[in-house]
Amino acid sequence: MVHISTHAALLALTFGSAFARPRSNYVPRNSEQSVVTLRLISADPVPNGQQQPSTDPGTILKVFVGQTLSRDTEPLNLRGIEVLSVSTGVTLEGKPVDPRSVVCTAAKNFSSRIAGEFALSSGPVMLDNGKKVVITQIACY
Repeated sequence: MVHISTHAALLALTFGSAFARPRSNYVPRNSEQSVVTLRLISADPVPNGQQQPSTDPGTILKVFVGQTLSRDTEPLNLRGIEVLSVSTGVTLEGKPVDPRSVVCTAAKNFSSRIAGEFALSSGPVMLDNGKKVVITQIACY
C-alpha cells in the first residue's frame, strides 16, 4: 500500500512540474503587437503666426513598439509629433507593453541626433522649437 501511494505521489510531482505555471509577465503567443499612433505636424507655414500646432489631424503614422522606422529615402519635413494612442499588446520581441511607458524618438538630418522625444503623456512636441526639421528615423520602445 505504501509502495502505491509513493508512486502516486511521485507521478503527481512529475506531472505537476511539467505544466506551465502562470507568471506575471506571461504573454500568450497569439497576442497582438502594440502599435503607436502618431500625428505628424507638418512643416508647412502656420497661418497668422500661430505658435502651437493646430487641431488639424495632419498625417497619421503607425509604428510598432520595438520598431525603428527609417525614412532615409523619404525624409519627413516636420515641426512636431504627437502620440495619439498606444495599443496594449506586445513588443516585436514579444514582451508585454504598458502604453504609459512607451517612448518614441525622432532622429534628424540622416544622423542619430535626436530631434525630439515624446510619449502618450507629452501632448504635441515641437521639434527644434517648432522650426522645420528633416526627420529620417522614428523609433518607439
